[in-house]
Order: sequence, then C-alpha cells, then structure tokens
Amino acid sequence: MTRSTLRKLRNSSEQLSQRAVAKRVEALLESERMENLANYLRRGRPLRPLPDETLKRRWVAALRREIKARIKQRTEMENISAELSLRGIQNVPLPPDVKKMIMVDLAKSLGAQKTEAN
Repeated sequence: MTRSTLRKLRNSSEQLSQRAVAKRVEALLESERMENLANYLRRGRPLRPLPDETLKRRWVAALRREIKARIKQRTEMENISAELSLRGIQNVPLPPDVKKMIMVDLAKSLGAQKTEAN
C-alpha cells in the first residue's frame, strides 16, 4: 500500500471513531435527559404551577449558582493539581464511574454548543 492509501485509511478510521464517539456521547446525553425527566415526573412536577417567566428566572438563578459552584470546584482542582505536580505525581487513575461522569459532562457541553450554534 502506498503512503497516500494508508493516510486515507487512517483518516477514514479516525472519522469513523469520531462519529462513533459523537453518537455514544449523544446517546449518553439523551439517556441522562430522559432519566432526569422521569425523576422529575416521579417527584410530581412540583414546578408545574409556575408561570413561564418565573420558571425562566429560576432557571437563570440556578444556572448562576451552578457556575459559582463550578468556579469554586475549579479553584480546588487547580490547587490539588498544582500540589500533585509539585510532588511529581503525573497520573491519577480514574475509577470507571468517574470516567462515565466525564463522558456525560462532555456530552452535555457538546449538546449545549450545538444548541448555541443553532
């Protein structure tokens, strides 16, 4: 095989892998959305009586709290990462549940970016 053919094969397999990852991420995101919806319905739709505008304001307030919490967590992660680095520790093995959480969070981020783009 020529180098060009090998390069084309590698590129097509990378594209397939990227598509497979994207499909899996989308499936995880949809699964989580459906689970959240089912949980909310089981709780009896406590926010149902709220007018749309009130619900939107509460969503923005909750988002602000979420962002502040993430900033606080990010500072903690930066401190821990810096200390690990100073100690010469480069890799911390991740348990499977943490890997899954990362994939779901990534899926959410990608979903939000798609929504913003449209």
